[in-house]
Amino acid sequence: SAMQSNDEADAEGASERIMQDFAEAEGRRAKAESDERKRQEQHFQTKLAQRQSSREGRVAESGEEQQAREILDAVVLQSAFGQWLRTAGPRCKDAFEVGNKEASEKEPYKFKYEARNTLKQLVAEAEQQLESLADTDDAAVKKFAQGVAGALLTSVGTNCIECEELSEGERNLEKARRLLEPVKEQPAFVIVYLLLLNQLGMLWASRRENEKAIGFLESAEHMYTLFKATSLKAPMSLLELVCAEQETISVEKSWNEFESVYTHTLFYLAQCYGNLGQAKKSAEYCHLTLSRQLESHEYKPLDWSINCAAMSQYYLGQEDYAQALHCLLSASHVLEEAHITAESDETELQKQADVALCWVKYYVNLLNTSREVREGRKFQSPKDQVVRFEKLELKQQEKEIPSSPARTFEEARTIFQQGQQWVQKALKFYQLDGYVSDHIGCVQDISQMYRHLASFEPDPDRACKMLKRRIDLLVEIVGQLNTQHFLAVCRSLHFEIAEVHVEMFQLKSSKLKQQSPFDPHTVAKVNKLISQAVSEYNIFIDLLRDHEKKLPETVDETLVKPYLTARFWIARLYAQFIAATPEIHVLNLRKSAEQYQAIISYCDAHPNLHCFDEELAMCKEMLELLPVKMERAMQGIY
Repeated sequence: SAMQSNDEADAEGASERIMQDFAEAEGRRAKAESDERKRQEQHFQTKLAQRQSSREGRVAESGEEQQAREILDAVVLQSAFGQWLRTAGPRCKDAFEVGNKEASEKEPYKFKYEARNTLKQLVAEAEQQLESLADTDDAAVKKFAQGVAGALLTSVGTNCIECEELSEGERNLEKARRLLEPVKEQPAFVIVYLLLLNQLGMLWASRRENEKAIGFLESAEHMYTLFKATSLKAPMSLLELVCAEQETISVEKSWNEFESVYTHTLFYLAQCYGNLGQAKKSAEYCHLTLSRQLESHEYKPLDWSINCAAMSQYYLGQEDYAQALHCLLSASHVLEEAHITAESDETELQKQADVALCWVKYYVNLLNTSREVREGRKFQSPKDQVVRFEKLELKQQEKEIPSSPARTFEEARTIFQQGQQWVQKALKFYQLDGYVSDHIGCVQDISQMYRHLASFEPDPDRACKMLKRRIDLLVEIVGQLNTQHFLAVCRSLHFEIAEVHVEMFQLKSSKLKQQSPFDPHTVAKVNKLISQAVSEYNIFIDLLRDHEKKLPETVDETLVKPYLTARFWIARLYAQFIAATPEIHVLNLRKSAEQYQAIISYCDAHPNLHCFDEELAMCKEMLELLPVKMERAMQGIY
């Protein structure tokens, strides 16, 4: 036994040492990666500073590079490779045009495959040309031929990815990267290289390797910055490069394509950072993307508006209402360019409605913050100034819409009324017949706006009328749903209806406490509200039961807190009934005790459950007090 204990101790010690060694190795690896990233960034900044020092310096240092930049004439007019390129160019152009044709659903990649066959043949020919240049002394021609082969391979790799052949696409892109690496800073190849890095970035993002994707995209970002700051000549587009049509090259067009590729880099970075949960960085890159699209006039109004409206939701989460408002106004302004009418197709109408939904969330959140601030929560506006889309003149419109928490009922009502207008716009498209979830979401948003507005109403009776409006909305909608088909939605609605009844009960109860003796009419109202709240909570609990009407031993983790909360409120509400006799009051207290005991039993059976700790302590305390209350009730003291 002693030997066994020693063996176990030794094994345990060895295991701990292995884990410690592993942790230390992981720490060293992470530090090495961090140091390498810092080294690369420092190298990039040093290189950028050196090459920006003076125009004369750049010209002097890049004599050989300048020769390579201007080699196209010599290649096309004098070399054997240039003669091949003249015959290859038209075939490449045809391949691009074929690959962009719209195919049928039955054969979605038909034209992509045709284009790839041509491109692969061109790659084979380009590699043969490159081999034939092995013994030549013309380094500039060699580099140019190598770059063209890399450009063609980039097109093949992109084609494979578009056909969902990711591994084959990666193989071609990596081969292209090796060929393009030595010439990536030359104007003839910088656009192709940026396209290549973008494709590799999105390839790894599709595999959920977002950090690796960001590595490629940040390389593209550095490449863009370096070239833009130091280039003496305009870049060349991929088509112009392989088609050798130098006489048609437009400097403005080349720069525009260069900028467009970089805009896509920023867009992909926004997506990757969003996937990693880095919402702030994602929003920053998204804003840069949208700004550049506005500046270049390269955007589709509907898509731009949706992306801008979606970005506002991040700022809502930060309670930066001024920035969120600017995004929403910008989205609506650009949306007008789409000229959507009632006769527009469904996709356009839906995107218009989605922008309206983002507006609704703005008003719901602003009213919620207003209510919380009124109830004592501290609110501090973000110190940063609004980052604007300078192309859009919106300052006057921003003055007409609230962007800070309401302080008075009148201010809250203004927010409520403006929000209601956007709800109605959204509901024009998101009707119950066909868009159940979205329609119900809008109804619940209206309900929440009534809730927040009611908190500003000093008159309890008027506040109750607002809450009654909430109940009417929710009861009407839940009555039209099939519980079997929309179980989750029905649970949510019944729980919210119960909550509203509790809020109304609390308002009526506070009014009742001011009466002496109690008004029978008010007592009846209070008891009715309690009964309705208990009934709705019980319906919610029943909707958790299986086909045998049994509750699960372990409630789903997304529903366990609402389940326990429902029981908790049922227990509290039973104790609040205004009973006509001591016997009825004791009966209600026993029902209350049953609910507290059910909560305690569930939590005891699930010791790792900690989402209800505070309420659990209250349940245990109440369960100890209830027998005393029952005793006093039997003595007529209640």
